[in-house]
Amino acid sequence: MTNLTRVSIKQFRAYEDVEVIFNEINGVVLMSGDNGSGKSTLLNAICWCLYADTPFYSVEDSDEIINKHAPQDAKITVQVEVKIDGSTYVFERNATRDAKGGVLNVQREHNGNWEQLEPVSGLDAVNKFLPKDIRHLFIFNGEQIAGIFKPDNDKGLKNSIYKVSELEILDKAKLHLASVETEILNEITKSSRNQSQIDKLKQSRIITESEIFKKEEEIKIFQTKIAANKVKFDELDEIASKTASARESKLLRDQLVENLEEIESKLKDLEFDKAEQLQENLHKALLRDEFTEYVKILEQAEKDSILPPPIKPEVTSKILESGICICGREVHDEEIRFIKAQHEKNENANELSYLTGALFIKSKTDKDLSDCWYLLSDTYKEIAEKTKLKEEL
Repeated sequence: MTNLTRVSIKQFRAYEDVEVIFNEINGVVLMSGDNGSGKSTLLNAICWCLYADTPFYSVEDSDEIINKHAPQDAKITVQVEVKIDGSTYVFERNATRDAKGGVLNVQREHNGNWEQLEPVSGLDAVNKFLPKDIRHLFIFNGEQIAGIFKPDNDKGLKNSIYKVSELEILDKAKLHLASVETEILNEITKSSRNQSQIDKLKQSRIITESEIFKKEEEIKIFQTKIAANKVKFDELDEIASKTASARESKLLRDQLVENLEEIESKLKDLEFDKAEQLQENLHKALLRDEFTEYVKILEQAEKDSILPPPIKPEVTSKILESGICICGREVHDEEIRFIKAQHEKNENANELSYLTGALFIKSKTDKDLSDCWYLLSDTYKEIAEKTKLKEEL
């Protein structure tokens, strides 16, 4: 069932904004009115929306169909809403002053859901509602209705009725069925002549079906065996999986044992290095206090101007013997007493001379002990790390 339910027109000729709702019960709509009241414009609007033309008066471009009082940038919009086999279709065409015809948009509603149809599907929907070739049978000027049924219009009327009622399709179907019927009758005639062959074929079919049944039974037996073997395969796969896991565990254990042996070997080397460092530097550590005491004595001697002697003893001895200074003047008694005092200091310095190398030895000992301390500290640290790693392994 197909019904026209609504027409909405905006800025089309005399119509600025109009909506017409049609009675779905009555399939015939009659419009009457004075000339110029807009009857033809309404029909043109419907045709323009569906087919992009205006058959009830010629319109050359969109300037002639747009409302004269519409703004310059106004848009013509015509919607035609119909119901076809329980679905609602909305056909909409828009145009501006610069565009002719516009683009047809078609939406379809079914069970409350709307969808936008592709252009090709939209044209199919128009043809499903009312093909353009037969629209003159449904949308027409009442003053010209008699012309539709004139004798000279019989051919066009017949073609239109055929398209609407799909009689052409029925005629073609009838011819096709007649042709198929003839072919079947011919085949039946041929079959009756070869009945013996047909009987043989039937017997052969029975034998074949029996063989097929036997094969199916054999297949079932093989399927049972396959299922049993599959269970065994699954068991073997599980065993293989466990074996592979055990092999991986064995390889991992061997690697851990190898790592442990390397760590134990490294620990032995570190213990040996520690003992060697202690052995090489133990005597220095034991003598460090004595060196420190000697250095204190030397430092005090330097403070007392004993080390080093201010003047060489050989020079001062000559001055005392001659009584003449190195500058050529006579030496006074006070100067002689000073020189003798220096000689006494020199004698004390000679007593300390065997300690003069102690400063260097102490400095070197301190450095060696410091280096040894850091080496031992690093060694102890590495031993602790290796021991922890060994415990983890």
